[in-house]
Amino acid sequence: MSTVKTRVDSRVAEHFLANQFGPEVGQIEKIRGGELAEAFFFEADGVELVLRIHSRSYGFIKDRYAFEHFRSHEVPIPEIVKYGRFEGDKFYAVSRRAPGVTQAELSVSDRQAALPSVLRALDAVHGTDVSHTRGYGHWRGSGSARRKTPRSHLESAMAGRNALWAEPYVDQGFHRALRASMRPLIDYMPDQRFLVHGDFGHDNLMIAEAQVSAVLDWGQSAYGDFMHDVAWLDFWDPDVDFAGVVREHYRRTRKAVPHYEERLRLHKLAIASGSLDFFLWSGQEVVYRKDLEWIKSLGLV
Repeated sequence: MSTVKTRVDSRVAEHFLANQFGPEVGQIEKIRGGELAEAFFFEADGVELVLRIHSRSYGFIKDRYAFEHFRSHEVPIPEIVKYGRFEGDKFYAVSRRAPGVTQAELSVSDRQAALPSVLRALDAVHGTDVSHTRGYGHWRGSGSARRKTPRSHLESAMAGRNALWAEPYVDQGFHRALRASMRPLIDYMPDQRFLVHGDFGHDNLMIAEAQVSAVLDWGQSAYGDFMHDVAWLDFWDPDVDFAGVVREHYRRTRKAVPHYEERLRLHKLAIASGSLDFFLWSGQEVVYRKDLEWIKSLGLV
């Protein structure tokens, strides 16, 4: 079990919502999943809403910025209708509930049926005008990022949390091999600057009738190489050949993507390394061990 996930009892959430929206709040339901925030569905004045609670506010601030600056017909982003402190040391955000279910909840056949809409959303994210912002890497609530090059952003991520490797169950050799395999591939990254969602798909895509109804959770969004989002889809959904589907989509739409395979592998290595670091940081030894064996089976190194 994660040691960093914000946990809130349903009765506490219900009391909080009654104070915020009145005693007529109903249909409160805890949402399963999520590595960091606690979340609840609820209804107020006939409107379906979502309450999220987190120990930090940065994700909610970025969601609000994304709604104001990045949303479009192809990139629907739920509006945050209320935001503030929760119980003193936590933060909350209330947003409108999007129709449908998450991509992760769909069957393989239903995920494949939604692919045309998912690809349009992916293209629209990467085609977003970000000329009013600056920098590479994870952007802040102002919309700008600190890194001067895409390489410096990735190299900072490669530094990782090496102190966590001291745990006796950590396969230190494999961690080193992942990062060593990344280094010769960094030169294939373009200097072009794209909006990258950073956690595209799965729990963060809502699908209704084979159409994307919402792109959620912009907390990991960054500016850099859009192939990160392609790699993320392919890495976390082995039942769908996203790498092949997107490659064919780019060929069909005549989108030139130099060094597609090298960039895909680079970002999959970065995702693999980052996921292992996260499970170490969040104290999830069992999940770390399972993830480690699965990543080894992928043959990335």
